[in-house]
Amino acid sequence: MRNRRGVGLVDTVLAILIVGATALLFSAAFPGSFSAIRQANETKEATTIAQRKIEQVKFLGYENLDYEKLLAAEIIDESPASSPYSFTNVDSLSEVLTNPSGTLSITDNNSSVKSIIVTVRWNSGGISRSVVIRSLLCDKRTKRG
Repeated sequence: MRNRRGVGLVDTVLAILIVGATALLFSAAFPGSFSAIRQANETKEATTIAQRKIEQVKFLGYENLDYEKLLAAEIIDESPASSPYSFTNVDSLSEVLTNPSGTLSITDNNSSVKSIIVTVRWNSGGISRSVVIRSLLCDKRTKRG
């Protein structure tokens, strides 16, 4: 048993080193994971806002997609008065995202189809990010022959 002297100390030191290295790895991973979680939440919020805006426009209907009716329905801000419209203030985007902007673009594809593009932009950790959702809206009043 004389040859095993100090083995307990070596085992203890190695165990402390392994536990310390593991703790160091986990502590280095946490800030990155918190950042990823924040970015995912911001993207989820922006996507929800954009989807809601598409639904508001579709609910208003094909024939009501002009500046006056969009403004009266509180879907867009007062300015600008032409497409692409802004909805940054009417939806209070700054309560949810950092330095946000929201735009709604409505264009005629043909005589009975409009293209709707909703863009939500914001800054996250000094990086500009955006979500874009596109949809088509058909005039249900047109007759098919």
